[in-house]
Amino acid sequence: MPRLPAHLRGEAQRRVSAALALEYVPASLVHGDLAAENMHWSSGGDLIGILDWDLAQVFDPAIDAACLAWHGWQAVRQAVDGDTYRRARVWARTFGIEQVGAAIANGEPPSVIERYVESTVKWLEQDLGQVI
Repeated sequence: MPRLPAHLRGEAQRRVSAALALEYVPASLVHGDLAAENMHWSSGGDLIGILDWDLAQVFDPAIDAACLAWHGWQAVRQAVDGDTYRRARVWARTFGIEQVGAAIANGEPPSVIERYVESTVKWLEQDLGQVI
């Protein structure tokens, strides 16, 4: 949080705190990056493959539900139970923040960390007026 501008630190802290306060759920294998480019569909609309498993881990399954929000939150709501949907909304509000922490934890050079800080600031500022 200290790398973010002062006016965004409180919001970032609220989002991380909300995620940390989520109740325990049984962990399962999650992909962690179900972006459009990692999901491959047949011409008939069936999912035929998922690529890029480097972020896979045992964690809250709501993470993958949150990743699928690029389909729209209404689609996510229809695909998962209410509790998973609620947790997915909380996790989604942390996605733009986590890159800074990961870069620091991975020992990335300052130029890389600053690039992530810049993108996080843009993401937070854009997101502040929106309801996720």
